[in-house]
Amino acid sequence: MYYPQAFDKLTAGDKLSHRLFYFQGDDEYFTEDILKCIHGFYNGVQVLEAKPVEKEIIEKIKQTSLFDEEQLVIVRDIHKLDSFMTLLERIKKKDYINRLVLIASELPKTNKDSMADVFFRDLKKRSFYVDCSSISIFNTNRLGSMVKYFFTRAGANIADDAVELFVANTDMSNLRIVNNEAYRIATVFLGKTVTIPMLIQVLNRSPKLRLFALIKHISVKDTQQTLKIINNLMLDGCSVNSIIDYLYKFFKKVILLVDYMSNNKFPTNEGVAQELEIPLPIVPNYILAAKHYNIRKLYGVLQQLRLASVHLHQGMSPDYCVGNMVLKICRSSSKF
Repeated sequence: MYYPQAFDKLTAGDKLSHRLFYFQGDDEYFTEDILKCIHGFYNGVQVLEAKPVEKEIIEKIKQTSLFDEEQLVIVRDIHKLDSFMTLLERIKKKDYINRLVLIASELPKTNKDSMADVFFRDLKKRSFYVDCSSISIFNTNRLGSMVKYFFTRAGANIADDAVELFVANTDMSNLRIVNNEAYRIATVFLGKTVTIPMLIQVLNRSPKLRLFALIKHISVKDTQQTLKIINNLMLDGCSVNSIIDYLYKFFKKVILLVDYMSNNKFPTNEGVAQELEIPLPIVPNYILAAKHYNIRKLYGVLQQLRLASVHLHQGMSPDYCVGNMVLKICRSSSKF
């Protein structure tokens, strides 16, 4: 089962009946959050970490504590196990005292019906299995479902069009950040369905999310709005260095986009998202910047960002550094 169903089952009380857990997938957020959930209902129980070595695992799952209390044995990188069949036989016979969590970030390349293949197929059937595979940033449907799940879990709902706005204004490559942001917003609107006006009301007060609004305005050389957003960010405690770093990374990717578009006469948004490794909903901002800045201007923008950083470290006023930088970046001429 996927992470949401697994988390809901565990938190709903479907827990103490399970003695064997198996997590497979490369997203550490899913793995660690389920582990945190398991730690919660085994509060106070000693946790033992074992290496993916058959003898060490068997020794620890048979081990008891000083007072014969149950323990939780966690084995990471189980795909690197030195032997499979002896452990599988022990699992089949339920010949172990402690509860066991086996984690495989990937599966070994095996032939069908090989020992490893049999082991992992049987393990999936016998365990509380959780698919912890990461979600591609291009899979907007599944990302949207995850956003809805995070909001529901935090005590609120979110409308479909508001989900699209949330995805477009959030770094969806880090689900821990997504969960934290959804929780923050949901707590403001407990028991309600978050709509676009409600979401905008909260987004406007979020320094992290306003960075996404910043690139929308600087992409079209809107000097007034760009300066307004930067000033609000600074008032909220966002450092000028963070703003400069964010813009530097954005314009470096715009340069890559200009090169990509010159080699592809009919580039699709999906193709751009994959090439630049960015979420699909924010691709239009990068395309706008590529249309408003020629390649000479873009390299000049990077130069201005470097100069602003140097001036800041030399003790110049942050307001002066930012104002001068934005005026030079947004002006029409390609000469600096």
